[in-house]
This record gives sequence, structure tokens and C-alpha cells, in this order.
Amino acid sequence: MAEPALRIENLRKWYPDPGGGRFLAIDLPALAVEAGESVVVRGESGSGKTTLLNLIAGILPADEGVIEIAGDAMTGRSEVARDRLRARHIGYLFQTFNLLPGLTALENVQLGMAFRPRQDESPKDAAQRALERVGLTDRRRHRPAQLSVGQQQRVAIARALAGHPSLVLADEPTSNLDAKRADQCMTLLTDFAEESGAALLVVTHDERMIERFARCETLTVPALEGSDA
Repeated sequence: MAEPALRIENLRKWYPDPGGGRFLAIDLPALAVEAGESVVVRGESGSGKTTLLNLIAGILPADEGVIEIAGDAMTGRSEVARDRLRARHIGYLFQTFNLLPGLTALENVQLGMAFRPRQDESPKDAAQRALERVGLTDRRRHRPAQLSVGQQQRVAIARALAGHPSLVLADEPTSNLDAKRADQCMTLLTDFAEESGAALLVVTHDERMIERFARCETLTVPALEGSDA
């Protein structure tokens, strides 16, 4: 039986508080997302939604628990090893786009491919194909400041999808978009997951977007007794 694209068990992360102690930022007993499955995560402020994505991506180290990406453990690795695993398996769509202003759209997508081990297609070819997929072939030489907000978002989507990841993470992907562009953004993401067999995990407050998903998971703010004074 194939491994799920994402498996989490007993995941915990603490942050320091001003009083010198620490507080529990996330406490997630279990979560699994299968290949080709699209899941949305909702939760009130402070429930750890962005922290969850950063833990899954290996940007932050977990304090307790297990995170596996396509059967490979993200937890227990060094920062360099987590970076390599993220490059191999994960596409990340950040809320703030994180495009480099001095690079063209093509160069921004290509840069996202730099550490992804893919042998059958060059980073440039993969980047061009990804921009074509999101309808920005004619804007590939434009820099972020020369693009609309919606176009910048599509560049960010292209960067997340260009490496053919097994898991796509999206942090509030529609928060800066109007209703029409939000629908287009979510359609691009869900269609990619369905067509490629990638898993999609989306964090959002947008109720209209939540309604598009067959499966919704809710994060709750960890109980106060979880804090360590």
C-alpha cells in the first residue's frame, strides 16, 4: 500500500514567551493526506495554521512528533537535510508571494527549481512550462513590479508547481485577491492536484474557498495547560 503524501502524528511545537517560559503553539495528534487529495485547514487566530505549514515544509523544526512526506521523515533531520527533502517533495505557495524584485517571472520560477533533483527537464524548461500553465508566457520577462497582484500570485503558483511536487502547501493563497482571481487561483491548485496526483493542503480564512473542498480540518488553539511555565 502506497505511503500517504503527508502523515503527521503527535506533532507539537513550542515558542518562547516574554516571561521566560514557553507556550504551546501547535498540538496536532494526527493528520494524513493521500496522494491526489485536496484538504483545507481552518482555524481561529493563534491555532497554529502557518506554523503547521512551516513545520511540514521543514522551515521550522518540530519539538515532538512525526512528520512524513511521501514516506520520508521530515522530523529528526538537520536543517540542510530538511531543505533537501522540501526541495524534492514540496511546493510552497506563500501568502506574501516572496518573489525577488530584481528577477523576471521566469527567473523567479527557475530559482525555485534550483535545488530540485529533476533529471528529465531543465529548470528553465520546467519554469517556462509552469508559466504557460498559469497563462503567463507573455509575461515571463516582466519583473514583479511590472505585474498586477493577480499576475504575481500566478508566478508564485507556477513556482510552487514547477518541480512536480508530491505535496503542495498553500498559506492563505487568496487573501490578496478579488473574488474572480481567488477562484482562478484555487482552480489552478486543485486542478494540478487532481491531474498530477499531488496532495494539496490549503490554509485559509476564506469561507467561499473552504466550501470548494470535500474535506476540511479544523485546528484549535492549544489548551492553556499545554503551556510550560
